[in-house]
Amino acid sequence: KVIKDLFRQYSSLIDQQYVRTYHNLQHIYVGLNLIEEHFDQSEDDINTMLTAWLFHDYYYSVKHSDTNEVNSARAAMGVTGLDIITELIMATKHDKVAMTYPAQFIQDIDLATFACEDHQYWSDLVRMEYAGYSDVDFYQGRIDFLNKLMRLKNNKLFSTSHFSCFN
Repeated sequence: KVIKDLFRQYSSLIDQQYVRTYHNLQHIYVGLNLIEEHFDQSEDDINTMLTAWLFHDYYYSVKHSDTNEVNSARAAMGVTGLDIITELIMATKHDKVAMTYPAQFIQDIDLATFACEDHQYWSDLVRMEYAGYSDVDFYQGRIDFLNKLMRLKNNKLFSTSHFSCFN
């Protein structure tokens, strides 16, 4: 019931925002599948990870990218009351080195489309979300983001063993 209600709210929220071609339910669905396939923890830990993933892009705006995770974490806290969910959502900001396996894992899931076979498809969806930006600004932003990640993670994009083969 909670998940169905969340998806209904998520869909309604997305409908009220600009067109979310990448940060939408498809992105959430792909991540849920990756978590179920690769996150080999206890059932409680898996449920925590699934909940954090469901909420991690609850709010997403290209124009307010500095508050996306904070707003999404607040929404999750209002529903779950769990600090760990907030911590995992904040890890998807990718502004610090993740110190725990769950935080590293959710970051890797969030970056998984960089390593998939249909990377160009996903990149095109991201580009559509940023349609209001010039090509120069968009691609410079992508380069800056990837460079930041590489500096934070010692020239590696992924942190966990499940995704390290893509580094």
